[in-house]
Amino acid sequence: MIILFGTKTIYKDMGIVGNYECSRCHNVSEWKFMEYRNWFTLFFIPVFPISRKHEYLQCPICNQAYTVPDDVK
Repeated sequence: MIILFGTKTIYKDMGIVGNYECSRCHNVSEWKFMEYRNWFTLFFIPVFPISRKHEYLQCPICNQAYTVPDDVK
């Protein structure tokens, strides 16, 4: 009997937070608020989370990610 298990990172788009200028590409655009979490998988199905939620802001043009400051959360 073969049991397949592992981990998978699942990303979730939480919506648009506003217009900001990216320090990498210098474009002004609507940034996305994203979160991700690592999950334990069994037969490629996520069963339970194995890490806490990680949140970040992402530029939609160059996909640069920025951490969310603690005072904004």
